[in-house]
Amino acid sequence: MIKIVIIGYGAAGRRHAKILEKNFKNIEIYIFTKQNIKKFKSFNNLSYIKVINPDYIIIASETYNHLNQLKYLEKNFTNKKILVEKPLFHKFYNLNFKKNNIFINYNLRFHPYIKKLKEILLKEKIYDIKFITNSYLPNWRKNISYKKNYTVLKSKGGGVILDLSHELDIINNFFKKISIVNVLFGKKSDLTKDTEDFLRLTARSNKTNISLDINYYSRNEIRVILIDSKNFSIYVDLKRNIFRLNRDKKSFELRKKYTQDFTFLKTHEAIINGKDKSSLSKLNDGLKVLKMIQNIKKI
Repeated sequence: MIKIVIIGYGAAGRRHAKILEKNFKNIEIYIFTKQNIKKFKSFNNLSYIKVINPDYIIIASETYNHLNQLKYLEKNFTNKKILVEKPLFHKFYNLNFKKNNIFINYNLRFHPYIKKLKEILLKEKIYDIKFITNSYLPNWRKNISYKKNYTVLKSKGGGVILDLSHELDIINNFFKKISIVNVLFGKKSDLTKDTEDFLRLTARSNKTNISLDINYYSRNEIRVILIDSKNFSIYVDLKRNIFRLNRDKKSFELRKKYTQDFTFLKTHEAIINGKDKSSLSKLNDGLKVLKMIQNIKKI
């Protein structure tokens, strides 16, 4: 029997619990929450985790709580598998936890189109890669008003740069040395209280131009990646599940629907069963994203 503790029962915590219950046998799920829930065993005192002594722990709480919760686990446990919802923390800390196996839920790494892109980029030199992610904050969660979401508050680790840091993780995963050229970010809409709602970034890696454009306020919701090179161009649409590679005389297109649950599941399989472990985002990867965010906000 594998004992799993999920810390936090918001949208992410519920998704983790649902996916684990549906796809894994011989597991026992415990939820750390102040909510009154009936579907799973629950507790509201963090120290009770020591009584459970779980095999796998998922931190799915609000971002600003991650640091203290992870410190508690590192102090009290050894050799546990721990998955932290992205982003790792609300800001960069120079930490070096070694007692447990810590992973960050940058689950887009497990998307087949992202994996295919990485394979291509390891073999081919490209001119440009562009990431465009438009989202509309009021559509994020159906069960609560976006105005009550921690993402609208800087003090709770909100803001589009942290919330939509999947793209920053992908950039770091694709390229080793990245130089930031130009940054523009700030608050345009009235959807957030004091957090930034857009980021435009340009960077370089060797001879590759990198651009990133993300926001909270667009009703034109898209998540696309555009790549151009000497021999081909690639269009990836993660919303409409399209992967298209165009050459001068030959092209191909993939259209297969992959849900967010799919990439969550693959993340859990990698941690629990060791499937495709190389795609996991580790502690240092999460810290690298936060260091990049720190540098972005300094410019």
